[in-house]
Amino acid sequence: TREHIIQSCELYSEHRHILWEASQDLDLVELLGEEEGIEATVEFIQTSGAFSKMGRNRKETEEPRKEED
Repeated sequence: TREHIIQSCELYSEHRHILWEASQDLDLVELLGEEEGIEATVEFIQTSGAFSKMGRNRKETEEPRKEED
């Protein structure tokens, strides 16, 4: 659930500090309903890859590009 991923999922614990800056108790009303919380939530999702199909940061899952000569 949203609540689990934002508040307690171990997969994203290293990125949760981003959310704590906007809401010390990770309150969903603050994180999803107030400007500062929304900005923090967007950064959390982009940085952690939470809610993505692979559950990882997009940059981590992209294949390296080959340089053209």
